[in-house]
Amino acid sequence: MGKIKARAELLSDRIDLPADALAGSAKLTLNGRRHLLIENHKGISKYGEKQIVIDCGNMKTRICGDELNLTAMDKNDMLITGRILSIELE
Repeated sequence: MGKIKARAELLSDRIDLPADALAGSAKLTLNGRRHLLIENHKGISKYGEKQIVIDCGNMKTRICGDELNLTAMDKNDMLITGRILSIELE
């Protein structure tokens, strides 16, 4: 295990947070079927009304649905809205 990951796990135990949150991993929050917040993304790989693929660093996240829209985005976070049918992690 790498030094950074070991330190993140130690710190996460002390402050009661998931180790991945401290290591900069992506965090996905799905609210119903209409709103998906992705934190700590690395960019968009593919964008369309039926499918959006997001680079999340150590994985790709594929969102499939209808009328998908990138509603808001900044350097670290993005909000995807529409009728979300599935989320696949690659």
